[in-house]
Order: sequence, then C-alpha cells, then structure tokens
Amino acid sequence: MVSAGVNPAWKIMDAAVKELRPKVEPKIAELADPLGKLKGEIIDKMKNAVLSIINPMLDEHVIPHLSKIVGIIKTPFYECFDECYKMFEEQMAEFKKDHGNLADYKKGFKHLDHFPRSWHMYPATNKLDVMYEPLWLLREIFTDIRPWSLIWNAHDDVRHMMDNAIYTFEQGIEKALETDGEKLKADANAAGELIDVTKAKVLEDYKVDAGVRMNQFYMTIMKAIVMPPFNALVVPACKTVLEPLNDMIPDPMKQFVDILEMFDDLVNGIVEGAIQRVLDSA
Repeated sequence: MVSAGVNPAWKIMDAAVKELRPKVEPKIAELADPLGKLKGEIIDKMKNAVLSIINPMLDEHVIPHLSKIVGIIKTPFYECFDECYKMFEEQMAEFKKDHGNLADYKKGFKHLDHFPRSWHMYPATNKLDVMYEPLWLLREIFTDIRPWSLIWNAHDDVRHMMDNAIYTFEQGIEKALETDGEKLKADANAAGELIDVTKAKVLEDYKVDAGVRMNQFYMTIMKAIVMPPFNALVVPACKTVLEPLNDMIPDPMKQFVDILEMFDDLVNGIVEGAIQRVLDSA
C-alpha cells in the first residue's frame, strides 16, 4: 500500500527534477564563483575587524582555565581506556577458552555482543566519574557547565568504541571462516592462532582509534565548558563591527551568506585552536 502511494509521487518528482536541472544548474554555476569570492572577502574583513576584540577576551576569560580543565579530564580518560584494553583482552581470552575450536563461535559472539551494553563496562566507565566534582567546582566560572551530561555522553562513546572493537574482531573471524572454515574448525591450533592474530590486530587498531577519540573527547568537553560564556561576551562586543558587513552582500546573495553563521565558525575555529595548543603542550 505504501509503495502504491509513494511510487507515482516519486516518479512525478523525479521527472520535475530532470526537467528543471538544465535550467537551474547554469544559474548555480554562475553564482558559485562570485559567492565564494564574496565569502572570502567577508571573512578577511571580519577577521580584521574582530580579532582585536576576541583575542584579549580569549586571553583573559578562556586560556587561563584550559590547562586546569585538561588536568581534570586527561588522566581519567587514559585510565578508562587502559581498563577497556584490559577488559577486551579478557573477553578475547574467555572466548578462546570456551569457543577456541570455533565450532560454536556464534554462541560466543552473543556473549561478546552483550558485553559493551552491560554493567560489565562499569570498571572502565567508572574511571570517568571522578571528573564530576572538579568539573562542578568550575561552575563558579562557567555557569552553564553540566558535568553529568558530559560524563554520561563519554560513557556512551566508550561503550560504543568497545562495541566497535568486538564487532571488528567478529568480522575478522567470520571472514576467515568463509574462506577456510572447514580447516579451521577441524584444526584447534589453527583456530586458536586465528583468534590470537585477529585479537592482536584489533587491539592495535583499538588503541590508535582511542588516541584519536580521546583528543576529540577533550575538545568536545572543553568547548562545551568554555563556549557558552565566551560567546555571551564576544557576540555583544562584536555586534557593532559585524553589522556593516551585511552591506557588502548583494540582495540576490543574502539568502546564501549568513554573517552570524560565519562569525560563529570563526569564533569556533579560534577557540578550537587555543584548546588544541593547550592539549599539544599538556
């Protein structure tokens, strides 16, 4: 019934798009280059106008606190992921012990699939809970901070990464079974070696991915803490120098160029750069 109702409408829409495409695409191409040039000119003027306002505020209200925040969040994340690596290896050892001949590997996969979604992850996620009190104390400076929200979001990501690692291990085993299943199920030593090699490769990748993800965690948490109060200071201070930039935009392009959106992107990039410099030196 759904298909019967949707298919005719889809065919009509598809025909309309095909008819309009030759008319619309040249117009878009005609505007693309001038639009890109205009945005570049506005960004340059925006930087010249606002950096002298933003940088002193950044130096006074943000940068002095970044190293404190890094000190609060960095160690818990390292300890959390160290525990994750340990638990991953333990689960692989348990899988090999109970299902090492791969005869009933799917039963073992069911247990592995349950693990990241269960209370068994608590020893790892609990390492992050120590951030609550020091982050809460920062509310005297950053009034919009919500420590538990930040921590619980991190819990979810940590569980998701463990789930990804286990899924990657399972895919490695299943791929090998597809190509050489009979031999592996008949040779316990070969099956055990496959489990060990697959586990080692996944764990190596897991650690690389976790290093990248930790940096993203730091960036996300620090931006969530400092951006709301910083924006509350910066936006009013820069309002008078932003308004004249609207005059640079021709009327046909106003719907494609949003000064406030460009300003948000600029401020976001400046704050991210400041955070990254602190992370690199920590």
